[in-house]
Amino acid sequence: MRIANIMFGRGLGGIEQAFIDYSEGLMRAGHFVGAITHPAAGINPVIESLGVSHITMGNWGAWDPVAPGKLATLIRTLRADIVIAHGNRAITLAKKAIAGEVPLVAVAHNYRHKHLNNTDAVFAITRHMMEVIAHEHGMSPDRLFHMPNMIRVEGGFIRQVW
Repeated sequence: MRIANIMFGRGLGGIEQAFIDYSEGLMRAGHFVGAITHPAAGINPVIESLGVSHITMGNWGAWDPVAPGKLATLIRTLRADIVIAHGNRAITLAKKAIAGEVPLVAVAHNYRHKHLNNTDAVFAITRHMMEVIAHEHGMSPDRLFHMPNMIRVEGGFIRQVW
């Protein structure tokens, strides 16, 4: 599968780490991943070091009138079968860019989820968050999926016995 993984945050927080983990995990699972980030994103060197196909795209935010067209061109260039968007700006711009051409999955990393309507599916990091999204957005449960954050375990995982 060809996946466009989009995030426009510039910091180095939890959403950015989850974006890195999605990119790496999906690539290791055998999928083509095209990461689209802001040119000033702090995670750009990490994404590039993983060998993930990486494109940067500047924008002025969710209401940038030119950004959806630029993003649509990038998604078509990647020949994406699906788009995964992290964060409100990426979700909003992706909805405008793809306009139903390919499925859009929004990742809800926190409870400040404003733009989840009109997405094909939502990954929520907790079951409680799934319930809140279903209630606040009236989303049907068949479009909501519990997808906990991934973590890298070096050297194998050994469960502690008490």
